[in-house]
Amino acid sequence: MTAALKVPRWTTSIRLFVHEPHRFVGPPGKGEHYTLVTIDCFIGRSVKTKRALYRAMVQNLGLCGIPADHLKVLVREAPRENWGIRGGLPASDVALEYDVNI
Repeated sequence: MTAALKVPRWTTSIRLFVHEPHRFVGPPGKGEHYTLVTIDCFIGRSVKTKRALYRAMVQNLGLCGIPADHLKVLVREAPRENWGIRGGLPASDVALEYDVNI
């Protein structure tokens, strides 16, 4: 994910939620391998960049046994001023070490 979005690894946070089958209902026929990935990020990535992200997700999760058609990736973008970082500053006021407009 970090390579496709061109962000430093230290900028990411990963939360893994594993649900018992009776507590998470996915689409019909997907079964226990259905995987939902939600990515929260700054606005700015192009459709080309997002396509690369989706391909990378399918490829990498395929190595873990997740079939391509059992994966859903949701990218939720927010303006930088909606993120409080580095001691409570709006991200729009912070010089980032990477570009989000890719």
